[in-house]
Amino acid sequence: IKVIDMTGKEERILTGYQSISGQRRPDEEGGGAGFSTKHTLGTAAQANKNFELPELVHNLNLLVDMCEQDIIQNDRKLAHHKDRVTVLETEGQKLSELVEKEKEQIESLEQIIAVIDRLEKKFVDGSLDMDLALKAFRKLKEEFGREFQEFELQYVASTIVVPLVKSSMMKWVPLAGKNESIPHLTTFTQWKDILDDERYNFIKQPGMDEPMPAYHNLVWEAWVPIVRLAVQRWQSRQPDPLIGFLELWRPLLPNWILQHVLEQLVLVRLQAEVEMWNPVQDTTPIHTWLHPWLPPLGNRLNIVYPPIRQKLAKALSNWHPTDRSAKMILLPWKDVFTPGSMHAFLLQNIIPKLEAALLHIQINPVNQDLSLWNAVVDWIDLISPITLADHMCKNFFPRWLQILASWLNSNPNYTELIGWYQGWKGVIPPQILKHQGVAEQFRQALKIMNHSVSGGGPLAVQPGAVENVGYMTNNELKSLNGGGMAPAGQDVGNRNKFESISEAVKVSSQIPQGFKDLVAKRCEERGIVFRPVPGRLREGKQIYVCGRQHCYLDRNVIFLQDDQMWVPTSLNSLLDNA
Repeated sequence: IKVIDMTGKEERILTGYQSISGQRRPDEEGGGAGFSTKHTLGTAAQANKNFELPELVHNLNLLVDMCEQDIIQNDRKLAHHKDRVTVLETEGQKLSELVEKEKEQIESLEQIIAVIDRLEKKFVDGSLDMDLALKAFRKLKEEFGREFQEFELQYVASTIVVPLVKSSMMKWVPLAGKNESIPHLTTFTQWKDILDDERYNFIKQPGMDEPMPAYHNLVWEAWVPIVRLAVQRWQSRQPDPLIGFLELWRPLLPNWILQHVLEQLVLVRLQAEVEMWNPVQDTTPIHTWLHPWLPPLGNRLNIVYPPIRQKLAKALSNWHPTDRSAKMILLPWKDVFTPGSMHAFLLQNIIPKLEAALLHIQINPVNQDLSLWNAVVDWIDLISPITLADHMCKNFFPRWLQILASWLNSNPNYTELIGWYQGWKGVIPPQILKHQGVAEQFRQALKIMNHSVSGGGPLAVQPGAVENVGYMTNNELKSLNGGGMAPAGQDVGNRNKFESISEAVKVSSQIPQGFKDLVAKRCEERGIVFRPVPGRLREGKQIYVCGRQHCYLDRNVIFLQDDQMWVPTSLNSLLDNA
């Protein structure tokens, strides 16, 4: 504490009351003695010990200390009370502001209640129309936005709005066209701006115990029942009106309501229509009215694909490859069915008939009919070139080589021969021609033709035959070998496989024409009896006697009778056990 000492000739500043006890009083003007506040009463008092008062000095010091502590404590209290006053003033200001806000909110709520009361009164007496309700709730949301969200006034609005919207849509025909929907689109757009809450834009369908958002409730109560009735009356084979209608309304529909319409209304109707569809009698292809639903429904249409494949398979039971309608029906499904299901369907219903067609193609160098051939090749859009090439190598080219060898033996005109070869090569698609097996068949044909003009065959005596056939053969072999379809470094044109044309004809005639012929040929080589059993069939397949056993053939698989069961077996096992 700052203490000013005025007892001397000069003013002194001390740091506390304790400092006073150690100071001396100045002498009087006449040389009188001074005094000390703690140990002595001045220079004159030191000479006279009888005037010392230590008790008085102690009491004075004690009083000074007490006063100092009181002053310090009072100063602290004063500072505390000043801070308290400041805090109370701040709290008072905040409370005043809160009171003003509450007062304003009360006034706002009173105005909101007054507006709602007026609307309810008009609603009860039937004088409330859509425009008045829109203006009232738009004003509430614009002027009292915070209260509108805090007290969820959109739910109050929905109780008034839903009956109004329902009554305005009583005569609405949803699928009558865009112009019919424009007034209602405008209405829902206006109410969406007022009632919709961004927090509920992506929710799923609310549960039974969950409140439905106000705008969702409006769509569910007013829009969905009318659309449900319209979908029930909708012609399922005319997708455009309903797809256009849903696309028009998509921006205004909550996602879960749109999915409900697609799954529970549209898909159910499509399933029923697929069940009624008959591919044999119906002239309208099913993809024309089902595929437009792929974008909105997507994988949910997978449920109708198995019945469609079953009906198509049944319709194809009596189908002939020359009927191009089958491909026209199946081609649109190429990218819709999964690759596995499409391949299985073709393998079961199309490929066997194409195999039979290849076996029945009449190869006639003089007057060739390509209708069956073109019918088979036409399926390259759906069946892989490798698969078609394999079946051609198995079911067509052996007979083709045999006919070529026989024709060469009859001394044909070499120009017709060259034209016939090039003609057949021209009708084979490039994707199939690249196949190693097909290329090998043409190399064999070139070998036979080259031998017929260079090995003393009938064509050798025709003028220009050797040069023209040899030139064509060499060029064709280079072309085939250049594509990597023949072993490198092998000059097929100069190494003839057959010594004479008769040997070529003999070899060609010995090529098996089918799997049954192959089995019969192997049995003949071993001296085993192989013949059909008259009148006995297994699953529509002829049963054969093979030595001491019975078997039947199904898709190039041998089934052997073992007691009462038919089990698949290999050709070698069949021959070894016969």
